[in-house]
Amino acid sequence: MSWADAFLAIGAVTIFFAALLAIVWCIAIAAIRQRFTLKLLLVMLTAVCVLAGFQSMGREAARRQSIKSIEMQRAFYLEHRSEFNPQQYDQLTQELDADAARLGFGK
Repeated sequence: MSWADAFLAIGAVTIFFAALLAIVWCIAIAAIRQRFTLKLLLVMLTAVCVLAGFQSMGREAARRQSIKSIEMQRAFYLEHRSEFNPQQYDQLTQELDADAARLGFGK
């Protein structure tokens, strides 16, 4: 991991916790005042959107990691093809193709 990646990760974690803190802060203020104002609702909506964005980014990162894993397995099978019998090799590659199709990724 490079320094740039580390700083991006620290920034992302900071934004994530700031969004969580904003939601808790809005709920606490509303509980004290016993009413929600438009500003509080807008802050909460923004924080929820930020958290939804993080969830989406996490899902996409997991998908990319799965695709990378499939590509590495395919390269390994191709490199060691002679060590498998033909039926076993075909079965393994078909399983990889099915996983890739499930992730929306072709050969």
